[in-house]
Amino acid sequence: MSRLLLVLALLAPLASRACECLWQGAFVDVVDHADLVVSGRVTAQRGNSLDLDIDQVLLGREHRERLRVWGDPVPAGGRATPGSRCRAELATFVPGSQWVLALQRIRELPPAGFNPNTPHVGHGRLDDYSLSRCGVYWLQRDGRVVSGNILRSPRWEYRSQPAPVVLHELLVDHLQGRLPRASLNEAARPRDRRHTRQLMEQTRDFLQDQ
Repeated sequence: MSRLLLVLALLAPLASRACECLWQGAFVDVVDHADLVVSGRVTAQRGNSLDLDIDQVLLGREHRERLRVWGDPVPAGGRATPGSRCRAELATFVPGSQWVLALQRIRELPPAGFNPNTPHVGHGRLDDYSLSRCGVYWLQRDGRVVSGNILRSPRWEYRSQPAPVVLHELLVDHLQGRLPRASLNEAARPRDRRHTRQLMEQTRDFLQDQ
């Protein structure tokens, strides 16, 4: 019994450092918690960081064309690792893939939070960005369309099957206040390509009349 208590005592500090956060919802809900929303392409992924070339800034301000984005190390056994900062695992963000990301600027670092000898492993650098996993903070992009849990998401479900798909320009219009959520919801419903094209044309006509 005494040995078991000793083991539990040693594990307690590790458990207290594991990630604990409230689920913040689908993509259109989490953007309010982000400092920057961008569309871009991954150019490199090493350690628990990735480099992202920005195609378009959707919300917020950023003058740099390439960003360093930080996640958490891949956890063992599906559990949060000690020191987890509730960030996404970046293994699926392979070079060449396109994403729409809702990011948070790194404004403070813990002691020894960045080691220049291991520039791709750690907590990040000041004014880099982090990618949270406390909601759907990322959508995959394939050219003109984005997919993922855009409008609805059960807790801890980052991508339903089949994932809802909308045109990238419609998502941008919604994020920038030009398209109501109801119209975006309608666009995300399964439909044939002709119906999608008609909806896009109707939406553009509506916006031009405003």
